[in-house]
Amino acid sequence: MAALARAGSVVALVLLLVLALVPTWAGLGAGPALAPGPQVVQAASASPGVAPADAVSAHVSADRSAADVDQSITFACSASGGTPPYVYAWTLSDGGIGTGPTVTHSFGSPGTYDATCTVTDVLLGIATASKSVVISPLPSVAASVDHNLAAPGTVLTFSASPSGGDGSFSFEWTFGDGSSGSGAPATHAYTGPGSYQATVTATDGNGGTASSFRSVTISDISVTANVSPTSGDATTVFTFTASASGGSGSPYSFSWTYGDRTTGTG
Repeated sequence: MAALARAGSVVALVLLLVLALVPTWAGLGAGPALAPGPQVVQAASASPGVAPADAVSAHVSADRSAADVDQSITFACSASGGTPPYVYAWTLSDGGIGTGPTVTHSFGSPGTYDATCTVTDVLLGIATASKSVVISPLPSVAASVDHNLAAPGTVLTFSASPSGGDGSFSFEWTFGDGSSGSGAPATHAYTGPGSYQATVTATDGNGGTASSFRSVTISDISVTANVSPTSGDATTVFTFTASASGGSGSPYSFSWTYGDRTTGTG
């Protein structure tokens, strides 16, 4: 009897343990499935006050959109969005390269060129932007004058013929006697004899310049008169001749007054 009592006690203890462990096994899938309760899903969100980063973007500007050959242009690249700091790399369509937010470059031939900036942020986001510029040929100019020999007081006309550049020009002159002028054509009269150099400087719309000059010689006109014969009576026919030098040179025209209120030419 005592043995049966002990066996019954053991069975009862085992049953109590089984009943105590049933909820745990059910949660592990070892028992009948439990009906799911209401599910609550927490949406992901950025930390308060921190906005998600935009994609990196780039913008290129230049201090001028047109230039002449060999004139410098400064390009600037600005970046936004993404995650700074940024790395800047430049390629120019004439083969030039550069780094940094600004580059200065000159082009050796006329044409239209692109400057392209590639921006890379710290997370390797990439953006590119470009700027086009127009490059004109080097300007040149040729000066001319209607007379390179003249007498003092003669009004001379100076002309300028430009080429190259962007096609729009202004002209400034120095005449070699301390005076100056502008425009083309320009006129000037020298007051005294001498050799002078008139220089024109042509400036195009890109600020490119070119110069040219013409030399002029200013001299007084001198004349020598002769008569043959040197004496005679009222019936004598006198022949008058004259030679001249200086001024603008030959041909010269001659006017005579004979002292008896008559005149002549030649």
